[in-house]
Amino acid sequence: MSSESVEISPDVLRFHSQSKTQSTDYITITNKSDETIAFKVKTTAPKLYCVRPNAATVAKGGSVKVSVIFLGLSSDANMTADNKCKDKFLVVSLPAPYKLNQNTTVADVWSDLEAEFRDQTVSKKLRVEHVVDETPASDAAESAPAVKSAPIETSTDTPDLKTPLPDTLKSETKPVTEPVKPTQEPRQKSGPSKNIKSYDPPIAPTAEISESSSPSSTTFLFFVLIALALGWLYY
Repeated sequence: MSSESVEISPDVLRFHSQSKTQSTDYITITNKSDETIAFKVKTTAPKLYCVRPNAATVAKGGSVKVSVIFLGLSSDANMTADNKCKDKFLVVSLPAPYKLNQNTTVADVWSDLEAEFRDQTVSKKLRVEHVVDETPASDAAESAPAVKSAPIETSTDTPDLKTPLPDTLKSETKPVTEPVKPTQEPRQKSGPSKNIKSYDPPIAPTAEISESSSPSSTTFLFFVLIALALGWLYY
């Protein structure tokens, strides 16, 4: 059996997951030969991967899809994008012309088939890559949208005076029956009034100063003249 009679894809198994979560990729085995073939999938890390089915037959012209499940690393493992995975898979295929019983599996007769058709064995190695979505903290901070602070709302609403009071407040509130007297008299409106006449007070006459009306001043002048005369004589 030549390598052209069996097609195995892909060349690389990629698992898009974090270190502690499961991820699944697939291997497709296509039989292009004229007879039934058998295959078996081997791995260098059997504790990290689960292969279903890991061994089976493929009819001529048919294909089988094999699931490869990455089970995840231990809790103390820390996988980053720089870590290169060294895990590998090996798919071995060979002719299987004999019909298997219902109670017999390929795994049960694999050693016999491998010993008989060793020269016709076709093998293919598959590499493994773990894609870890890791973004540096600085890049994440730059790419993150800026969070706008919510504006502080100031309530300017005045309470509605028409809102009815609760029953508890109605019982404690007593109605005011007496009218409230104003403390100040209302001011009269400015402006002319037709009923009010303007009143001009009379101007008092100016008193005329005469010699007869002030006898004290005349006496004072008389004594001044006598004093001057006596002073002139004695001088």
